[in-house]
Amino acid sequence: MEGKRVVMIHCVGSMRSDKYGFPGCSRYCCTSSVTRARTLAELGARVFCVTRDVRTYQLLGEEAYKEAQMAGVTFLRYFKRYPRISRSGKSVTFTEDNIGKAVKLRTDLVVLNVALEPQDSNPVFRDLMKVPLDQNGYFLEHHPKLGPAETNTEGILLAGTARYPSDASEAAASGAAAAVRAMGVLAGPLKAVDPMVAEVDPSLCWACGRCVEICEFSAPSIQNGAGLGGQPASGINEALCKGCGTCAALCPVQAISMRHFRDEQVGAALAALFSGGVNR
Repeated sequence: MEGKRVVMIHCVGSMRSDKYGFPGCSRYCCTSSVTRARTLAELGARVFCVTRDVRTYQLLGEEAYKEAQMAGVTFLRYFKRYPRISRSGKSVTFTEDNIGKAVKLRTDLVVLNVALEPQDSNPVFRDLMKVPLDQNGYFLEHHPKLGPAETNTEGILLAGTARYPSDASEAAASGAAAAVRAMGVLAGPLKAVDPMVAEVDPSLCWACGRCVEICEFSAPSIQNGAGLGGQPASGINEALCKGCGTCAALCPVQAISMRHFRDEQVGAALAALFSGGVNR
């Protein structure tokens, strides 16, 4: 790369309010670009990083940014419009935000730091696995701190860039977390489930399928021969049920109840409360 001129354009496809509805960021791009720019500069290239902003958020990211500057990398800033590349690819033109003037850079190589986008098939898997997506189209973890590798659907784990844009080290760490979580699930012969789940009274169930349609966790299913007289009836998979009570509330014939929260139990508790039968 001795004597070559390289222009790296950041935030291509990201930080665009017209696309995402808010200024999005792919996170991993800046640190990756800055590291490669420094390497090229150390090999003798004249490197320009044309950025909308620099966000080297990772560990030692700020040090990498300073090392790139010390190696001779020039950082220039654009804001409103993307830089324009000539048809020949030998020059890049943009308005430098700090000086407010048009700048034209001669270059031998143009590198585009393209935004990472979620897969177009994510909505299909969302509907299939009942795992919600965030506002950007990535799968939503159960909890960013307490359950970063888990989802709201039991047994489905997340890793890598299925959650959000991340670099190789972050993707590897999330993959290791998902693997450890899977080992914990598979280690024992039995797994305890939450006792507060939905139950179906087969003598009342019409097998209308309403509970199957509304459940976000695919716990209910219509089972042949489960009802009165061998008729079809709904059944609840207790391993999948989260005890939200949606199916019980919307069952048209009240055939579904919540274990430990049946109507007669709740009524008895309220009667005892208002009659003074319990300490308050």
